[in-house]
Amino acid sequence: MAEENSSGPGPSVVAGPPLETAKVELQHLLRVGLATKPDAVALYTPAGDPDWTWRSLDAASDGVARGYLRLGVRPGDRVASLLPNCVELMVHYVACAKIGTALTPMNFRYTPPEMDHALDLSGASVLVAHVGQRKDDLAKLTVRTPLGIVAVGGRGDETSEYLADFAELMKEEGPPVALHPEADGDAPAIVFFTSGSTGKPKGVTHTYDTYGHCLASQIQALGMNDKDIVMPASSLSHAAGTLYSLAGLSVGAPVVIAPSGAADVALPLFRSVRPTIAFFLPSFLLMLVRDARAAREDFASLRLLQSGGDKVARLLQNEVFELSGLYVTEVMGMSESAPITVHAEQERDDKRGSIGKVAPGLSICVRDVATRQEVPLGQDGRMWIKGKLVMTGYWSNPGATSDTIRDGWMDTGDVVRADEDGYIWFSGRQKQIIVHDGSNISPIEVSISHDLSCVHAIRCYSCCNIRSRMF
Repeated sequence: MAEENSSGPGPSVVAGPPLETAKVELQHLLRVGLATKPDAVALYTPAGDPDWTWRSLDAASDGVARGYLRLGVRPGDRVASLLPNCVELMVHYVACAKIGTALTPMNFRYTPPEMDHALDLSGASVLVAHVGQRKDDLAKLTVRTPLGIVAVGGRGDETSEYLADFAELMKEEGPPVALHPEADGDAPAIVFFTSGSTGKPKGVTHTYDTYGHCLASQIQALGMNDKDIVMPASSLSHAAGTLYSLAGLSVGAPVVIAPSGAADVALPLFRSVRPTIAFFLPSFLLMLVRDARAAREDFASLRLLQSGGDKVARLLQNEVFELSGLYVTEVMGMSESAPITVHAEQERDDKRGSIGKVAPGLSICVRDVATRQEVPLGQDGRMWIKGKLVMTGYWSNPGATSDTIRDGWMDTGDVVRADEDGYIWFSGRQKQIIVHDGSNISPIEVSISHDLSCVHAIRCYSCCNIRSRMF
């Protein structure tokens, strides 16, 4: 399917289906769950921790929203977070969306200099951080947020160090939270940080409009509904984890909070919660299917077992299918636009190895790397994207924005080809990085065996066509 673009219609312009529904209104993320099943589970947690209902999630996020406003956070502020996968992170996300602030999630593995850069670049007014696990690193920061640090994981006796205790904010009572009207448009909604493979990380900026369309596209592409149980077994501070979890909540589908994608975490959750949609990085998927405890029944509830971040090797595809009876359906996305392509079909064996079809609401143009002219179907070229899902730009970096977005089209830097059926096939990337557990790692930082059976290959797939900035 071709569409008009700045250089006219071309043979390798492929459009996804139009969005069937309006964008997700982020300030109303819990509306469906609250209206239809307020006392049902909204967040499943690992064994030993209580699950959260839609009502309790709404009340806790209201309390945090009130607390943030009382502490001086204002609509439009960037609110940085340094948290592992935990309920508090989801409460924080919902609270910020209600009052019109911009989520600014930092990778929980950031070093103090990386934290300093993210805080300085975003100009975050407050940092919400797990002081129980990162207290020593937080003490090394040279960039301080104006309002201070909201502590997650306990404050100990040194209460004066921190602005507030997140656990206490969740209990804060008061009048109903007034949803901020400006949150429904061009106000910044989320700032993701890039890998930094070409310099210091840039702040990928989505508005309440663009990110609302990202969620709507994900929901449509996967057919998500309130009967699903969604398990993003990757970092909830990364593009994929955020997308899967917030899309699930917005349609009334409960979300599984998995501390990681490790088999000893995933298998008990598979057995107790029975998710219908699960997302894993290939490295964790490899460990999962090779775990001696894994059985076919563990996967019986899944209708979609998805992966992105690295290329899913044919050997891994075969091992997953042999164990579970499921094909791994590959997806592609990046902080700048998620999703980009989605492979959600189980019946097309001839398309295994592709990264799927173009996501709803998005178009892909395949262009010659040197001339930027469109190339014929089946020929490799640079992938450019256009649509309502694409970021508005890089925070406080107009130069990088203009270098990346030209005439409404964004250069992804990935090399792909499109076939006659509209499937996209990944071919490579000039500046490749490896994604491990939500962290982007440059290949020059690691040296591993190319043998997939080697334990080191669990850490990354340098032998496969690794996609950069993907989920």
